[in-house]
Order: sequence, then structure tokens, then C-alpha cells
Amino acid sequence: MVTITAKKDGFRRCGIAHTSKPTEYEVDRFSAQELAQLRTEPMLVVEVMPTLESAKPPTAQALATLIGEAETLEAVDALIAEDEKRATVLGAAEKRRAELT
Repeated sequence: MVTITAKKDGFRRCGIAHTSKPTEYEVDRFSAQELAQLRTEPMLVVEVMPTLESAKPPTAQALATLIGEAETLEAVDALIAEDEKRATVLGAAEKRRAELT
């Protein structure tokens, strides 16, 4: 479950006019790119609630693929958890950052 609250009522991002009241969405409502964009938007408060299905972290290869498709440096950073230590993921992030700069 993803809960989104706009700091300004009607603020638009990812084709949605977000409200100043918390709104819940199914986690699969957004692509990984959109979710990264939403999470890095300073005008939004985004909370991702783990579910039984999403409680497991994505595989290193799946995450590396998402990073390779990221369109901005912010999206790359949003896809990497603070405690990420997998070489495949960190290598993909380093490569994509170099491509985007």
C-alpha cells in the first residue's frame, strides 16, 4: 500500500492531482520509475507500507534492471536503500549515474 499526501491540495505528479488528505493506492498502481519520482518530490509525503508480497526486497538483478531504466539521478538514488550492500546493485547505480551525468 502507498499513501500519498500533498503539501498543497491539488499538486500534480504522475498524472494525478494529489490532495492534502492522505490517499491510499495499491503499490502496483505506480511503476518503479513513478514511485521513485513520487518519493523524491518535496511537495509530497509518500509512505510505502510493506505487504506480505512486497516484504521481500527485490533481487539484485531486478533492482539493477530498474536502475538501468531510471531517467534521472534522483530516480537512481530513490531506488537504492540506505543499507544496500549488493555489488550488482551498487555497480548498476554507479554505471547509470555516469551515463546520466
